[in-house]
Amino acid sequence: MSSNSLPRFSTSKLQEAAHKHSPTITSFSANLDGISADIKTLEAWLQEHGVCLPFQVVVQTSERLQCNQDAHQYNGPVIRTTELVKWDRQQETGRWRIFYVRMEERGSVAIDDGIIEFGPSFEPEVEAERRPLSETPVEVRLRAYEKLPNLLQIISDSIRSERIQLPK
Repeated sequence: MSSNSLPRFSTSKLQEAAHKHSPTITSFSANLDGISADIKTLEAWLQEHGVCLPFQVVVQTSERLQCNQDAHQYNGPVIRTTELVKWDRQQETGRWRIFYVRMEERGSVAIDDGIIEFGPSFEPEVEAERRPLSETPVEVRLRAYEKLPNLLQIISDSIRSERIQLPK
């Protein structure tokens, strides 16, 4: 079967669904390739123009209780996760890259009858994961890719306002 041909299914319902969704399914790989190419192109463009200041944008933040207790009555650990897209220098090579960074804060919370009695209070953030965005799993890359225009906006706004005043 070629990559663009529609498979034969035994039920008409599945065959119709495959026909309806075929353009999305068959273009998925090309879309991923395009996303990866965009990330690499953006990195090269920023490097080419000497942008060597760190910038970041939040992809998403979530909090989760550390066990499967009922959230209506809970007293225990909580983890806050913040995912970032970050333009930063790679420590090992000194090369500037677009990174995916996952930060974690561990803390505690007390909930009684659905009302927060205490917290959440958190310890300082720690970097739980850091890798070039182009090397992340597909689900991470798709989520983070949506924030690249925001990162570019932040970079542009910041370097516009950071004009260097040369001594006279």
